[in-house]
Amino acid sequence: MKNILICLLLASASSLAVAADAPSVNGKWQVRMTIGTYQTVQVCTLNQTGTDLSVRCAGGMGGGTFTGKVHGRKISWALSSNSTGNSMNQIYQAELVSPTRFEGTVTIVPLGAAGDLSGIFCPDSTDDKACRALK
Repeated sequence: MKNILICLLLASASSLAVAADAPSVNGKWQVRMTIGTYQTVQVCTLNQTGTDLSVRCAGGMGGGTFTGKVHGRKISWALSSNSTGNSMNQIYQAELVSPTRFEGTVTIVPLGAAGDLSGIFCPDSTDDKACRALK
């Protein structure tokens, strides 16, 4: 019986450690994308509910509302669009490197374009212009 209790305590502790390693991504983020010589910086609002993610961005490449997932420190979102009969998928994959920063890649299918993706968390009081200027 004592061994069972110890196993349960260890399992509970490891579950708490995993939860502590996965901070919420809710809030406003500066999202920077670079594909070749093209670079854009926009402000996106991320809303996480469990492992589900909703991302709303204004302007720039990838403006619109995206859906995605959060798995531990890994976050991903995508948008499918159809412009003038041409289907295009924007796929964003990143990993939190700290509670306030993420790094990853952006891929545009079927163009085969790919590049770097990074994000910086903007404090609640930060307006969009100040958020875009964060380094």
